Amino acid sequence: MRPGLNYLRVSSRRQVDKGFDEDGLSLPAQREACARYAADHAITIVGEYIERGESARTADRPEFQAMLGRIQRDRDVQVVIVHKVDRFARNLEDHVTVRALLRRLGVELVSVVEPLDDSPQGRLTEGIHALMAEFYSANLAAEIRKGMTQKAKQGGWPHQAPLGYRNVRRPVGGRLVACIEPDPDRAHHIRAAFQLYAAGDWTLERLTAELAARGLCNRGRRDYPPKPLSLGGVAKLLANKTYMGLIDWNGVLVQGQHQPLVSPELFQQVQDLLAARSARGTRERKHHHYLKGVLHCAVCSRRYSYLVATGNNGRRHPYFYCLGPDPPAVAAAANPTSPPTGWKTRSNSSTSGSNSPTTGSPNSTPPSRLRSLPVRAGPPRNIGSLTVN
Repeated sequence: MRPGLNYLRVSSRRQVDKGFDEDGLSLPAQREACARYAADHAITIVGEYIERGESARTADRPEFQAMLGRIQRDRDVQVVIVHKVDRFARNLEDHVTVRALLRRLGVELVSVVEPLDDSPQGRLTEGIHALMAEFYSANLAAEIRKGMTQKAKQGGWPHQAPLGYRNVRRPVGGRLVACIEPDPDRAHHIRAAFQLYAAGDWTLERLTAELAARGLCNRGRRDYPPKPLSLGGVAKLLANKTYMGLIDWNGVLVQGQHQPLVSPELFQQVQDLLAARSARGTRERKHHHYLKGVLHCAVCSRRYSYLVATGNNGRRHPYFYCLGPDPPAVAAAANPTSPPTGWKTRSNSSTSGSNSPTTGSPNSTPPSRLRSLPVRAGPPRNIGSLTVN
């Protein structure tokens, strides 16, 4: 009796959820066929590897890689049994590569349905089966893309509904048509997100926290539970044209058949606000100030950054400061023959014995954050080396 392994695979999780068996219908059928083949050919099954919803277009499959790892590590297997060649791989390159590895390790690949052997005719037949498996997968993908594109052109939603909608089937002309409709549990949160941000005094960070407090979460997946939206997720949500009734498919906009959640005017108002804040480079993550993104340095023309420092007494002091080149370097680049004037620097002279600020020479080093602006309450005043865009 030769020791062997079963390798079973289905392409989608839906195939596992059918029938009364926990493995669905296809996996038990494959297992039974492989068991009959093993009994008829004096093979003892010493292990079984099952892919419950993995595509064979890549060899990067958990159970497939675990099987290959065991074969290389333990060297206790002589046969790998599959129901059909397309269960093993749907990529000709992967099939040839893994098949060559098995041959080097002295492991035979057998198919219950297709006869395989190492004769020239057998290798030709196996190559044809592997090529047909790849063709089937590639052709099916092309047909699916064609159908999805046509559905989008007709205003239908071709895949999973965006957050705030749900996938349903409606009777149209005596047949059931897949479409999307507002999700009663989430649609009102999406409307609120647009309305709050359009008010103008809500940042993305604040809006993200508010939506999380209201209970808006993504749908989650098999490998992780639903979670509140991230900052990037909220930004993507606000830019999704689906919510105003359009279908954006491969860069082409089509009027959708679904019910909009927001008006085109509200959607455009949000886009204008996002674009304005993006154009001036405003970051909305830590500190907030109405002048963020609009103050520029008159020396180097770079945008001022904003921070809030905490003093020894615990008081908070807001500052605008420049991250551009040091002032003497900027002036020297503009006029290399004369040292910059008007900037206080520290002398590097070893004979003075003093570190007091002076009007420096070209070799002097400027103190850090020389071009900073403390923000204080009170009437407007001259802010020196600042320009306002």
